[in-house]
Amino acid sequence: MNGALASRGRALVVAWPGRQARWRAFELSGRALTEWRALPGECAGVELDTDHRLWIADPAFARVRCVNLFGNELCTLRARASAPRDGLGTLADPRGLCCAGDGDPLRLWLVQGGLRRGAVQLFDESGRARLRLRSLGDAREPFRNARRVRAAGRYVWVLETLARRVQVFRDGDFHFAFQVRERGEPQPLSAIALYEDGSGVVCTDGAAPGLLRIGRSGNVREALSAPVEGACDMALLDGVDPSSARVALLDREGLRVRAFDAAGVCQGEIEELAG
Repeated sequence: MNGALASRGRALVVAWPGRQARWRAFELSGRALTEWRALPGECAGVELDTDHRLWIADPAFARVRCVNLFGNELCTLRARASAPRDGLGTLADPRGLCCAGDGDPLRLWLVQGGLRRGAVQLFDESGRARLRLRSLGDAREPFRNARRVRAAGRYVWVLETLARRVQVFRDGDFHFAFQVRERGEPQPLSAIALYEDGSGVVCTDGAAPGLLRIGRSGNVREALSAPVEGACDMALLDGVDPSSARVALLDREGLRVRAFDAAGVCQGEIEELAG
């Protein structure tokens, strides 16, 4: 993946690896709020919390960094010395993260790449792991290259690129998994967005990439009329209500952001992100 998105309130953050990992904050109107800020490491995923702190998954150094919108580092989460190689407390190859609701204290869902049983865990601000999800409901089953996690309401979605599927969890327990199939073959997926009612949007990455509305049971409800070119990530704007939220899509290998309404109509875009 060549970029990542995060949104909270009226702010949208775009992370762009390029030759040097960087990020920049924008208003939802597209006006830049900050300059590009350099990152001493990689940026595989980002999240904004309710205090507009930016959390950054850095697989190069096996850490999660937290900075404010001025770029000042606030804290860093790493695996504890006693953490297992693959279990509760593992923090290796972090790839994506999201806030678990808007409560206090803060909790972060974190996904880690590779074949790991402990790939999806819930961490607090101190870096302590609170729980881990069980792939397919089986404590022995690994997640297969988890790349994105999204949480809303009672639901958590986990995107696995090797399995070409999304696992759905409700109240912390495995609910079901789904794939998007074309002519019987599962399609690669590059991004996901989740609404509070358990429905969502996925971006396929096959021969004809596109945005698809997904129902609460994992069925494809409709294709949104949005051409996609090298999609990297998605984020919801204006909340997680499916009737009013917009979808922000980062594509062109991290060089363009567009916002779409529930019908798939483009509401605006930010281009030339590389600057």
